[in-house]
Amino acid sequence: MRLPETNPADKNSCLTNTFTMKSHPIFIFSLFLSISSFSQTPLAGIINQYTKVEAIDRCQGKLTTGDATGFAVGEQVLLIQMKGAQINASNSENFGNIEDPGSSGLFEKNEIAAINGNEITLKYLLRNDYDVNGAVQLISFPVFENAVVTETVLAAAWDGEKGGVVALEVTADLTLEANIAANGAGFRGAATNTVASDCNFLTNANDYHYNLTNWRGAPKGEGVAAILPGKEQGRGAQANGGGGGNDHNAGGGGGANLSAAGQGGETRSPGFNCDGAFPGIGGKALPDDSVRWYLGGGGGA
Repeated sequence: MRLPETNPADKNSCLTNTFTMKSHPIFIFSLFLSISSFSQTPLAGIINQYTKVEAIDRCQGKLTTGDATGFAVGEQVLLIQMKGAQINASNSENFGNIEDPGSSGLFEKNEIAAINGNEITLKYLLRNDYDVNGAVQLISFPVFENAVVTETVLAAAWDGEKGGVVALEVTADLTLEANIAANGAGFRGAATNTVASDCNFLTNANDYHYNLTNWRGAPKGEGVAAILPGKEQGRGAQANGGGGGNDHNAGGGGGANLSAAGQGGETRSPGFNCDGAFPGIGGKALPDDSVRWYLGGGGGA
């Protein structure tokens, strides 16, 4: 995967919007096998630092972070926005369709020029506009000449503010004796919400969204759009997050990325018992856009 760099910070250029941008290829993973005996840096576990970005001064190249601990001047970093898409909120099959991706998935590589407390100043002007309300994070981007993966290299699990990404550069040879994996580290599956049910064989719980106190639907999985207040539950997919199964005991939909996910399973009860005929809809496919990277969606409950 190629990562564009930006120009050195020039405050006048930022103010007049006349700067130009360079595009030098950087590869997230340089996968070259090696059998020689040169010195290699061993890699294992979580190798990245992550911090939430709380504010951005674009023209000054300054980021206010939740915690700058573990970051260093001169270090390469990855800036990326995880959420921020706007979705259809109607009680219909269109619920969760992305109407505007916003800045979700936008990213770029940069370098730390200075650190003052939790404020990090970047060396290069930002290429993209970011919205810190859409879960922007800064991730260390370690660079190695030669490295060997001795045990699985992992992404820290996404916690709602940071994580879910593995980023590194190897300029010469990378030897894989184990995997590089981010399995299950993306957007979170829906949490259980236990509500007493009055479901019976006449119940027709077919809405696409319900609030958290309504027993007719289970919670939706996390995706690139924020969970809508009062519409947290029900079978409608939340962008690439799966919909929650509707009463009674229908399955949640799967989480998606560039391909749509599968829907949950139905339940059928004998006689006059309550059925679950409206399972969670699978997460929506995200736009295939080379300037955006997305976490995989979480499944519905």
